[in-house]
Amino acid sequence: MKKPQLDFSKLNIPGKIQKAREIVIKLTGNANFPNPNPTLPVLTAAINALELAYEAADDGGKTLKSVMKAKEKILVDYIIMLEGYITSASGGDEQKIQSAGFGVRKTTSHGKRKASIKATKNPGEVILTAEIENGKSIAAFDWQKRKDNPLVSSDSQNEAEEEWEDIDITSAATIKVSDLMVGENYWFRYRLILRKNMKEPWIVLGRFLVPKF
Repeated sequence: MKKPQLDFSKLNIPGKIQKAREIVIKLTGNANFPNPNPTLPVLTAAINALELAYEAADDGGKTLKSVMKAKEKILVDYIIMLEGYITSASGGDEQKIQSAGFGVRKTTSHGKRKASIKATKNPGEVILTAEIENGKSIAAFDWQKRKDNPLVSSDSQNEAEEEWEDIDITSAATIKVSDLMVGENYWFRYRLILRKNMKEPWIVLGRFLVPKF
């Protein structure tokens, strides 16, 4: 199954603005993705807010730069949410992923375990599995979760990144997560911690509805 890849967090602010606008253009009227999450108007508002904050902070002090950073976090969080939506809605179709303005994650089939979210037979319990990349010296896996947050005003979204909750850090590429609320949607993500304590960017596993039994 192909997955989108963007490395959005590695871009500078002008790069983030430009790439996010490109994604909005690609998704506008795109029949492959009829219900983007977040919606395109919300995403566009976040892009515009970051652009204005960036321009204001160019010759500004610490306060204006702090505002810019807050707006940047909002946009990054929206793109993370959108990447999860593209992953789910594309069904792993490479052409669909590219039509949304995203790249496609390179994978090799030999010896690689696929990432997944699976419910167990116990209510409120899931098993998360990370994708193991060949050739990387991995020391641990850092896991987080967050409840699905229905989109509210953009000003309230500046706490979105803080809504991610730590689950655990494991040496194994799988983890069992319990005490989730049945019938609720959750987002899950993980990152690789390499041998020299280097932390890779977060990888969103996706959005998952905890089933009712």
